[in-house]
Amino acid sequence: MRDVATIISLALVCGLIAALPVYLSSRIQAAADRIRLVEPDQLEFHASKWAYLTWGLCTLLPIALIALGITSASSAAIGYLIFGIIGILISVIAFLSLKKTSVVFNESEVSYTTWGKNLKIPLKKIKRAYASNGFITIKLEDNKGVPMQILFENPAKLLATLNSYAAKNHFS
Repeated sequence: MRDVATIISLALVCGLIAALPVYLSSRIQAAADRIRLVEPDQLEFHASKWAYLTWGLCTLLPIALIALGITSASSAAIGYLIFGIIGILISVIAFLSLKKTSVVFNESEVSYTTWGKNLKIPLKKIKRAYASNGFITIKLEDNKGVPMQILFENPAKLLATLNSYAAKNHFS
C-alpha cells in the first residue's frame, strides 16, 4: 500500500509542476488581452519579487544539505556537502541572472538581457507575442521565435506592450 501512495503522490506533484506554467501562461495571456495600450507607458521590465521569492525557497535545499553534511556523522556527509556546495553555486548564478534580467524598449528595438545573453530585436520585425508554457514568445517576421521566461513584474503589461508594437507593424 505504501508503494501505491508514493506513486500517486509523485504523479500528483509531477502533474502540478507540469500544469503550473500552463495555468500561469493562460492567466497572463487573458490579462494581456484585456489591456489596450494606445501608447506604452512602461518601457522597462525587471524580475519580479515572486521570482526572487522562488529563488530564495530553492536556495533553502542546498543550505539544508550543507547543514546535514556538517552535522551528520555518517559516510554520506561528504556527499551532502558536495551536493550542497554545487547547489549554492547554481543558486548564486541564478541570483546574478535574476539581477541582470530585463526587457527594455526604446525607439527602434526591444532589448532582452539575461546573465548569459543580450538580444536586440527591432520593433518592426515583431509579428506577434503570446504566452505559453511559462514563456512569453515573440514571433518575428521570419517566423523565428524569441522565448522569454515569465519572471518579470507585470508580465501581462509586458505582453500587451509587445502586442501593441506588433499591431502597429501589422497596420502600418
